[in-house]
Amino acid sequence: MDFKRSLFHHPALVKKIDLYDPNRTSKLALVLYRNGLLSYILAPNKLAVGDQIYAGPNAAISIGNALPIGLIPTGTIVYNVELKPGRGGQLRRAAGTYAKIL
Repeated sequence: MDFKRSLFHHPALVKKIDLYDPNRTSKLALVLYRNGLLSYILAPNKLAVGDQIYAGPNAAISIGNALPIGLIPTGTIVYNVELKPGRGGQLRRAAGTYAKIL
């Protein structure tokens, strides 16, 4: 389970979604990175199989993308928020939860 989305600057393709994990309430998505690495991420609402996602400071504001919180515009809805950089998401990880950038 990749809570950090630490593979920056590598686009990933969503291969599967709606995977069940008995240890969490949110759905999981299986993503395939361009370098061949497979990883599970928490699936945001409206993410679909075949979508391309990206993590890094140059990522667009789009469903499934991950970028530093300081680069996200005010009013944007986010989930899986880190408290300290590099520790992985700790806030708003359960199904249906989100935060709004103020």
